[in-house]
Amino acid sequence: MSRPFRPGPGEVRLGGSPERPCGDLATRRAAAAHDRAAPTLTVGTAKDTRRAHGGTMARTDRGAGGRTRRRRAAVTAGLGLTVALSTVVGAGSTASTAATATAASSSCTPVAIMAFRGSGEDPVGPQSYKSQTSNGWEGPTLKRAFRAYASSSSYTGDLAGVPIVGLSETDGYEAPDAGAGDFFAEFPTDSAVWNGANEGAIAAIRKMGSFQRDQPSPCKRTKWILVGYSQGAMAARSTYEAVGSAWVSSLYLLGDPFQKPYGAGVRGGGRNGSGFYRFNWPSLRTSLDAYYDRKPASATSLCHNNDPICDLGTPLLGPHLNYFTEETEKRTEGAKLASITASAYAAATAPPPPEPVRRDVEIMFAIDSTGSMGPYIDDAVDSARDMTARVLVISPGSAVGVVEFRDHGDDFVARTVQGLTRDVDAVEDALSSLDPDQGGDEPEAVYSGIYEAAAASWSPGSSRSIAVIGDAPAHDPEDVTGYTWQTTVERLRAVATGPARRPSGRTAPSPSSSRSSDGVPRIYGLSDNGPLSSQLADLAEQVGGDVFDIGADGSVGELMEEVVDSTASAPTVVLSASPSVAGTPTMVSATGSTVSTEPATYDFDVDGDGVYDVSGSDPVQYLDLTPGVHVVNVRVVDGDGRASTGSIEIATATSDSLSTPPTVALEGSRVLTRTPLAGRPVQVRLPASDSSFIASLSRGTTSVPAASSWSAERRTVSITPPRSARPGTYVVTVQGDAGQRAELPVRLRQKPMLRATYRVVGGRAVVSVVATSPGGRPRGRILVSSPRGGPVGARLTAGRATVRLPAGVKPRRGLAVRFVENGQFAAARTTARRRD
Repeated sequence: MSRPFRPGPGEVRLGGSPERPCGDLATRRAAAAHDRAAPTLTVGTAKDTRRAHGGTMARTDRGAGGRTRRRRAAVTAGLGLTVALSTVVGAGSTASTAATATAASSSCTPVAIMAFRGSGEDPVGPQSYKSQTSNGWEGPTLKRAFRAYASSSSYTGDLAGVPIVGLSETDGYEAPDAGAGDFFAEFPTDSAVWNGANEGAIAAIRKMGSFQRDQPSPCKRTKWILVGYSQGAMAARSTYEAVGSAWVSSLYLLGDPFQKPYGAGVRGGGRNGSGFYRFNWPSLRTSLDAYYDRKPASATSLCHNNDPICDLGTPLLGPHLNYFTEETEKRTEGAKLASITASAYAAATAPPPPEPVRRDVEIMFAIDSTGSMGPYIDDAVDSARDMTARVLVISPGSAVGVVEFRDHGDDFVARTVQGLTRDVDAVEDALSSLDPDQGGDEPEAVYSGIYEAAAASWSPGSSRSIAVIGDAPAHDPEDVTGYTWQTTVERLRAVATGPARRPSGRTAPSPSSSRSSDGVPRIYGLSDNGPLSSQLADLAEQVGGDVFDIGADGSVGELMEEVVDSTASAPTVVLSASPSVAGTPTMVSATGSTVSTEPATYDFDVDGDGVYDVSGSDPVQYLDLTPGVHVVNVRVVDGDGRASTGSIEIATATSDSLSTPPTVALEGSRVLTRTPLAGRPVQVRLPASDSSFIASLSRGTTSVPAASSWSAERRTVSITPPRSARPGTYVVTVQGDAGQRAELPVRLRQKPMLRATYRVVGGRAVVSVVATSPGGRPRGRILVSSPRGGPVGARLTAGRATVRLPAGVKPRRGLAVRFVENGQFAAARTTARRRD
């Protein structure tokens, strides 16, 4: 029987795998290719560093006189982090015999369905849905759903080969029943359903991995449709949050306890309701609601009216237990599920699209320009045109720049010679302008050169590298700046992430947004100095890249071209994390990452200390985090040894903080918009709060449909009245996620649409103005003015008026109309057209 995930303090483990320490990249890649098993971390006392020779990785241990970075024997509570990992995709994971039999096939399986049964539901035994079979662990509710699906008009013959894989207790998903304790649980960790859903997500990802390994080797990754009911809907959503669209094609959910009112894709009579668990823990709402922004477009969920689990209606469970019992629902929802599956199958089996345009490549060359570097600079100049041309053919936005550095006490320390550019001549001129001089001793200000290069004007989304060319080691630390190996790593990571955020006060949980490592410049070293090579290898170990020996690995020109090719082909790292609550495992996933060559290796630095604690073929890890803000660094290495890194920041909340709704008075709320207009956003400023807010609009006792949005950064909520709203006094009602409420009156006006024509009579322009509005035809006295003429009065009758402008005034330059007697309408502008 599986148990809730409760690792011991300081423990880092990967389930089901033989023990093996994290070694150098080449050794670990070979081991992963041998048995596809992820390692168990053996706590070490020295940090391995990498040096590349002739395209291979060699392990070097730093001894006396070098930098030794020791692995902490245990991660202490003082650091605010207890680490535990469970590999869920590697070869060490277990799978039931039935699942293995279902997955094994002589042909590829492009699409599969994973079924998550509801709380307390028993298996129904192996089932046959036309030609599709299941292991029976879908439970009775999803059994009804699949019967309707197989008999629907949208069911096609292609779906016969789509397996339905239910999660069993052996897999690790018990789907515990919801008792009274769940309905009154003070903390999420006290809820059997909450913990059961987390275990279900772990089991699902493990099963996806074992299923994929049973596919013939040429097969593409199977795309999954996650179908979940009740607790199973929670587990399905958590699974998607971990693996994303790289593994999941769509979701179909019933009675979702996490439901957001009117969330994207939410259907049924209870679509306006809040899910039970979303309502119970208000501080989780922001993180749970983020699912609706990230989910696949086809993902959908159904909620019955007054279903107490997704709609918080009556306390009677009937509406929650009767899904797929009514004939109309069977027909419509069965067809919906079949349509989702058929679309996923068509997409998975369609011919591959044309190769997309490659990412922009941006490379800054940081070159030591002291006296001894003359031959290397000459070599770089000779290769400049070919190297730059090689960059420019990669993509339209690729670019190259040049930085030079010397040492403190020389004429300069580091400076940009040429910013990132696509101009071949400019790059050649920049390299030709380097005048090797000064220096004369070691070390040099290498880190200052890297800092200068990191400050380049990088383009969004580009693949970035800094190539250091030198023949002397770096000061560590530099005497003047204090730059060290560690501060340089932080500076490189800050290019993508910005300054590190520190927790302040109580930290609310939030799903960590995906962050691509392409923003972190990789470090490439072109060196003929052993200590410099070692220092640059330390940096490349942290942020990706490689180190080459000038001469042994090629000339400077040849190695510059190698840097270009490696930057263009380096992995793309995309990370995501599930909502993080202390006491339950937090999923960290790199499944959205891409590599040019397989097999890929994923290295996780789980405590942000610069040491990669876990390495293996598995892109998903589970961490047991203590309250606070944590940074997890991930390195992805492709089959050719190219590496990229990414970082994700995870805010972990305590369970007790979730159980206590924030108490904030809204008396300080005020309307910011000076002239509220129909069809235009009305901004409301709110006092500081931990809550999120929504706004609604009403006139008298009538609710008015209006779009609402909330900006936590600006502390404002915005509501947009419909363009057709008639002028008058309305009430904007603002509600916080813990029930706070403020009612603010606003006087709404219409901004009329104007049309104007004119003709010249006796040397003066006679203008005909027509004003229309959804709120009625404007009338009353108006003032018409133009840029070179003062206001002229007129009267609108049934929306029409005639105005004689002063002599010499040309109305085609624009007219402004103010409504001086009718406050329902706001001033408007138009351009007059001459009418002969």
